[in-house]
Amino acid sequence: MPSGLLAQTNIPFALLVLDMRETRQSIRFVNAEADRFREPTSKARAKLINIEGIVERVIGNLTDDLVAVVPTKTVLASDSVLQVNRYVLPESTRKTEQLLASSSTRKLGEIASILRPMPTTSREDAVKVWEVGAADIPEFAYIPKPDKPAGIDPATAQRNNHQFLQPLDIILIIKGSVGKVGIVSKNVPPPGEGGWIVGQSGVILRINDPEIIDPKALAVYLRSPFGRGLLDGIAVKGATIPLIQQRELQRLPVIIPSKKKAAEIGKILDEQASIQQEIETLRTRQVELANKFWTLD
Repeated sequence: MPSGLLAQTNIPFALLVLDMRETRQSIRFVNAEADRFREPTSKARAKLINIEGIVERVIGNLTDDLVAVVPTKTVLASDSVLQVNRYVLPESTRKTEQLLASSSTRKLGEIASILRPMPTTSREDAVKVWEVGAADIPEFAYIPKPDKPAGIDPATAQRNNHQFLQPLDIILIIKGSVGKVGIVSKNVPPPGEGGWIVGQSGVILRINDPEIIDPKALAVYLRSPFGRGLLDGIAVKGATIPLIQQRELQRLPVIIPSKKKAAEIGKILDEQASIQQEIETLRTRQVELANKFWTLD
């Protein structure tokens, strides 16, 4: 259903219509989020319009690009997920599927380990570390040094040494700002005191075999409009906080580029990092010029 219909919240919702008269061998999914069914009444609120159009699609008299009739067996094979956007695909998604069908792909869970964040603690003897969150992830280039200090239980830090961030690890935010992707540079501090960890809203993607795909290539892939579209497609947005489930993430299709193309992609990421450094240098110069006269110091 369209967002903004409920009086006290903007949480999206869906309607489940059950036919108690007979057993059905298929499920009808209708995407009513289209603008033709929603009229804004304020910045965050809306009212439902063209209700007849929704009803016509629900009861089966009208079938178009907002409707998908899916065999029950197919839904059961997909863990019984009833998300409408899983089955009613916009034109951009159909093009995505065509590209995937014509490319060499692997599932993300086959090419990368997905590591969850370590729990933090405020105890005095905690191992002092730096936590990377969604706000630390730039749109391009590598993740800079995070600003947020955190603590890890000494036993936990020793037992989970592999969960500290390592060179060219990829961070993916799966709660809240879902889909944000960052990559760690090669000069990240070693595990232990002063090391980096991923925040509670993210996971670490660590390539199992760089011969299959270069970490830089995977980072650029996930950051691209194509990759963001795939991540957006598996995000659960009906909850209070949007999230990506790990089982869905493991099944995410990844296009495997040739080694030649992967090398070209790696150069793109390095060039983005170089440009970002130039931008930071210019910003610093701007501040210096702004503070040259009439300062309060």
